[in-house]
Amino acid sequence: MSYNDCLQDVPDIFENEIGEALAMRTESLGMIRELGPPDLCHIVKIHSSNRTEPDIGSYHHVLGVDTSSSASLAAYINSLQYSLNDKPGWFGPGNNWKIASGTYCTYNAFSKLDLRVQIKIPGGVDAYAINVQGERQDVTEELWTECHVSGILRAILYSNPAEYSVTGLRRLTLAANLREEARVVEALMEQFWNGWRLGSNAETQVASHSRNYLVDGLMAYFAGQGRYNDCAGEILSPLAYAPLGGRQQQADSRSSLDFKGIDPNVAALLAEAYMGGDQEVQGVRVMHQALKAKPSCYPMLYTQAEFLRLKKQHKAACKIALMAVKYAPSEFHAWAKLTEVYIDDNDFQNALLTLNTCPMYTYVDRDYPRVPTPRRINYPVKSEVLEEYNLGDNFTNGNYGSVPMNPRPSADSDAPGAAEEQTQNETSFILRLAAPTLKGTFAHAYKLLSNIVSTIGWDELLQLRSTVFVMEEEYRNSVGPSVAIDDEEDEEDDHIPLSALKERRDTVGENQNPEAMGSEVQTTDLNSNGSSASPEKDQADQPEAQPESKLADNQDVRKRLCERWLDNLIMILFDDLRTYTNWRTKMHNLRATGQQVVYQFTQAEWEALGDLALRLHRPSEAREAYECALRIRFSAKAWLRLLELHTGKYAAVQAEEVKRNDSVAPPPPLASTDSLMMALDAAVWLAVYNDRWYNNMAYPNPLCNLIIKLVNIHGLSKVHNSLVSMNLKPAVFNMVKGHLEIAEKFEVTGTKW
Repeated sequence: MSYNDCLQDVPDIFENEIGEALAMRTESLGMIRELGPPDLCHIVKIHSSNRTEPDIGSYHHVLGVDTSSSASLAAYINSLQYSLNDKPGWFGPGNNWKIASGTYCTYNAFSKLDLRVQIKIPGGVDAYAINVQGERQDVTEELWTECHVSGILRAILYSNPAEYSVTGLRRLTLAANLREEARVVEALMEQFWNGWRLGSNAETQVASHSRNYLVDGLMAYFAGQGRYNDCAGEILSPLAYAPLGGRQQQADSRSSLDFKGIDPNVAALLAEAYMGGDQEVQGVRVMHQALKAKPSCYPMLYTQAEFLRLKKQHKAACKIALMAVKYAPSEFHAWAKLTEVYIDDNDFQNALLTLNTCPMYTYVDRDYPRVPTPRRINYPVKSEVLEEYNLGDNFTNGNYGSVPMNPRPSADSDAPGAAEEQTQNETSFILRLAAPTLKGTFAHAYKLLSNIVSTIGWDELLQLRSTVFVMEEEYRNSVGPSVAIDDEEDEEDDHIPLSALKERRDTVGENQNPEAMGSEVQTTDLNSNGSSASPEKDQADQPEAQPESKLADNQDVRKRLCERWLDNLIMILFDDLRTYTNWRTKMHNLRATGQQVVYQFTQAEWEALGDLALRLHRPSEAREAYECALRIRFSAKAWLRLLELHTGKYAAVQAEEVKRNDSVAPPPPLASTDSLMMALDAAVWLAVYNDRWYNNMAYPNPLCNLIIKLVNIHGLSKVHNSLVSMNLKPAVFNMVKGHLEIAEKFEVTGTKW
């Protein structure tokens, strides 16, 4: 049904009572923990010719608007006046609904205030701030600067619709050219030394100058375009080599600069940028200067360990990673990097012990807006071209298993109906796997555990687990003196660097040997295998009884208690492997008997199987699953994963899979024309999908990042000519061309050829 009171190219959420969305936003300010929710634009519409018509309140969420002043926000509200439905009626020349007033709300993550600009058309502009108690405050220039940076970071870090999506969200381009980018960079640099006030991501314990949301947004912005050298030369280098006591830094946080004219924390970011820009000599020079100034700088030790790991210098990387653990024992990143180094060095026993020692943090989800139940929601189709594409529903928060309201009917008689598919999804074991729900440090730990399994196999992991950890039967039988078990009652020793523990326990007071630190893992919880009692677990524990006889002969073995969370991750991995084995067995049997394969699973199940294959380092089978999902109907998630496969995101994993399994056909070379055309096919569908759901953010955008990678691989001319050869409609062609123009304007690698 068409309404004349709707915006024609912007999502419109209608209120039951005018102002209830603003009231609920005010009430929820005290629950905001990080960067805050997207901006809220609320408008009130009146009927200009019939005053008996009640006024209407509606709103939408938006990212990417310039929030540096009240004038820019007022201009955005005024621009919506031209978005009202202008289709003429039967007896009138146009629409009689007008916007009478509007309120734009944007959250200041630094000062924990909600800045609001209220305008009346025609009339004046009123800007004020609301604190967590709901009280009004005056707005200063400093608050506007902080608000501008907060909006920039939300636009960058919330740019992926698959990871962050809310009802009625509109995304706009943050910086369309170099001039606008310069303003963005200037604002970020001005607030750089205050970035720690924003907090940090879920894998960082303590926010610092090098670990916070501002740094995450800054690095993500330039990394998406591969412009590491621009980031290093124009931003990070001046910050790292700032004069002592420079005016950019607060007087109470100058201590980090008191190291021979270089800030070691920022220098770690500078070295990472140089490495990403293939300027390794410059990066090594920065690392040398920073470590000479402060040898105990954990971020720089972390960067150096990663550099050595990539250079296959595993022994040296291990020593540096051990030092990082020593100086930052409570940081998950340090322990995870040490685990990675052990895995690359094929030291899986120390890898598992170190993984067991990782400090795990409670995951804090991103801030989502709290809104009242709407009277109705309008999602207008902006172009008639989009009506020809059956795109299904928009991304929802972490749920891709929903069936579209009006799915395209399939000509295949074997295709299940929508009701049947929804019923199958509700009872599917594949969609109830626990691994996709892991977040933060637990997701990272699962990834490390899957890396171990992909290298040594499941049986070897079970044997390794029984060798280094105390099993349930051993604990209940009170293992004799041949097996030493850490006592967990000394809780004060938990999460303390092992070298410090040794110094405290030894009377001599000598430093601990770094090579032994990997096996000296601190005490953990008592619960190991008794937390989950299931037939599958009993079967999985059977191979673990054999290594006990070996332990009796080795007086030096020191077994540890497995953390409950790690034991749970092992069981989650077991569920993944069991599901994967059942899937491949079923596929083999179906093909052997000549039966059709696609409709044996629903589209949501195919997507989940594709994710499962990627988690288990089998990208060839993941590609097969995503292609089957697309044969049922459109899937933005499947297209995005295929585009990632064709742009080299999983190139290293694909090479390992081919090396590990001779029966796997190697993927087409990334530089081949076939790979380019398959990637462009995915890019076209995703561009149309983004435009349909009001994602007009040309950059930063996951799609634009991948198109830029195509430009890096093939060159701009070849990508553009290949796109022209697809004979797309002009409107669709321009959607994809906009991302190529971004690559050309910002002169990414490949635009000159």
